[in-house]
Amino acid sequence: MPRDWTPAEAAARKERLLLDERERRAAGVRNSLGSIAIEGLDPGPEAKATLQSYIDGELTLEETGAALLTWPPEPLPAEPQHDERPKA
Repeated sequence: MPRDWTPAEAAARKERLLLDERERRAAGVRNSLGSIAIEGLDPGPEAKATLQSYIDGELTLEETGAALLTWPPEPLPAEPQHDERPKA
């Protein structure tokens, strides 16, 4: 939920979202998740929560895309580099 919305505004926005729009969004998310599952990938619980916020009307498509592009939220630690040269 965007930080500038009050809980009442968020609830009102959720109620205004038509059932068929929710279903259209849910179908799109299911298709997307199915496509990446075929590739052997799993977006993880944080990304799935973001997608659910999109389905629920808490995020626009643009906000959802921007949120998913920031994954992972923190940089991954660098893998240690191993010296492959034989030791003298």
